[in-house]
Amino acid sequence: MKKSKTRFISNLLLCFGMLFAVLAILCIFLPGCISTSTVTVLGQTITTETKVLLYGLVFGNPEVIITVSSAGSTSTVFEGGLSYLGLIGFILVAIGLVATLLALFLKRQAKVICVFTFLVILVGACLMMAVLTCGSDLAYQGLPPSSFTDNYGKFDLGVGTILFFVSGLISSGFVLGSALTR
Repeated sequence: MKKSKTRFISNLLLCFGMLFAVLAILCIFLPGCISTSTVTVLGQTITTETKVLLYGLVFGNPEVIITVSSAGSTSTVFEGGLSYLGLIGFILVAIGLVATLLALFLKRQAKVICVFTFLVILVGACLMMAVLTCGSDLAYQGLPPSSFTDNYGKFDLGVGTILFFVSGLISSGFVLGSALTR
């Protein structure tokens, strides 16, 4: 009776771990980085907000959305701009999600798989926080390419990147809890 209750709790923790890993992956559709600047011209304050969705940073060819307070919004698609660490982090969390699912079905090796999954998701989530540090050059309509860090050096991390990190940490915590209850 006690063993089946412990197994149930362990599997429940794995399911919560998978849920938060899926949530982390869905954060890819939120803004990955954002930059806001305010300028006062002739007594009028103009605020410009520039944001890039996380999937554009992770997979390249980012769509940059620029919103000017007085003029509305416009978007531009750049070529290149693949964040190396963001892509590796995304792949690691996806591998962790698959490994978590595998741990539900492989009873004997579940503890080892859970520890592996914990490490993979944790490292993937942490790498996503470095999404703006290195990547391929960006080009726009025939202009010479410019460095990834030059383009994103003044950007702040967006809500998508931060939620990806938090969801990954929570997911890895649930998976570690599952390993400890086995």
